[in-house]
Amino acid sequence: MSGYHSPSCNSPVMSEDAYPIFEAFVVTHTRPGALALDIGCGQGKVALMLARHGYAVVAVDHSATAVEQITRQIQEEGICIDALVADYFDFEPQGEFDIIVLDTLFYLHKNDRKGEIAFLNRLSNHLSETGYLCFFVHRTPDTTSAIREWLNARSNHLSPVLEQEMRMGARNSDDDIQPTAQMLMLVLQVVSPRGRMPSPTISPPSEFHFPLL
Repeated sequence: MSGYHSPSCNSPVMSEDAYPIFEAFVVTHTRPGALALDIGCGQGKVALMLARHGYAVVAVDHSATAVEQITRQIQEEGICIDALVADYFDFEPQGEFDIIVLDTLFYLHKNDRKGEIAFLNRLSNHLSETGYLCFFVHRTPDTTSAIREWLNARSNHLSPVLEQEMRMGARNSDDDIQPTAQMLMLVLQVVSPRGRMPSPTISPPSEFHFPLL
């Protein structure tokens, strides 16, 4: 897939469920035998969706309770997910993946940024030659600035293909959705495996512009 799509620059989604747009992307780009990695899988919402669409999934969470819950669902449905209990930042993936998903796993605050950037670099090195890195983050000035800087540094390896702003909400007693947080979904694709960068070093921003950042 080439090109960059930003469907929500003027129309952010308000939803209690942020994932239909992401699922539509997954359906469009599913390939037989594709491999997926879901870091911070929780109870398995994304991992289960990926498996139902034909991905072989490795799902990782630090909570044994969450992994037990997803394991029961795996057994009920007979789908292909390997659910593991592990610390996110210590987990070392084996091999390459066609899609890696990080759902609200980091915030890129100044005190945590160096480690989280190193984590992103390490994970992106496990993408296949045309793989996708997909992540959901809270949209704040600090977060968007850090992502912009990181993308500029990784532009020889990863290119944005989808960006979606989402105003998350929760239903109240009148069944109305009330806003609770502003989120950003980003999907990046590998443009050159040679651009892999094991170092967490961030280079100065270039003339790369990301509309919502």
